[in-house]
Amino acid sequence: MSKKATNEKAKSAEKASEMAKKIWLAGLGAYGRAFDGASEQIDKLNEQYEKMSKETSGLFEELVAKGKKLDAENSDKLADAKTKTTSTIEERISKVRSSLHLGGSSADVAELAKKVDALNDKVDALLDALVEKKAPKARTSSAA
Repeated sequence: MSKKATNEKAKSAEKASEMAKKIWLAGLGAYGRAFDGASEQIDKLNEQYEKMSKETSGLFEELVAKGKKLDAENSDKLADAKTKTTSTIEERISKVRSSLHLGGSSADVAELAKKVDALNDKVDALLDALVEKKAPKARTSSAA
C-alpha cells in the first residue's frame, strides 16, 4: 500500500475514533441533562410536598381546634338538656303525686306502705280464720 493510502486510512480511523468519542460524550451530556432535569423535578416535588405538608398540618390542627370547640358546645347543650329533662320529669312526678293525693314526701310514702302492710296482715289473718272454719266442717261432713 502506498503511503498516501495508509495516511488516508489513519485519518479515517482518527475521524472515526473522534466521531465515536463525540457520540460517547453526547450520550454522557444527554444523560447529565436528563439527570439535572430529574433532580430539578425532584427538588420541585420536595418543595411542593413540604408546602402541602405544612398546609395539611395547619388544616389538621384547625380542624382539631374546631372539633374541640364543637365538642365543648355540645357538652354544654347536652348538660342543659339533661337538666331541663330531669326537672321536667320531676315536675310531672310531683303533679301525678299531688293529683293522687300522695303528698310527695318519702315519709308519707313510707307511712302508707306501713298501713298497706298492716292491712295485708289483717286480710291474711281473716283468710286464715275463714279457712280454719271451713276445714272442720269439711272433715265432719266427709266423716259422716
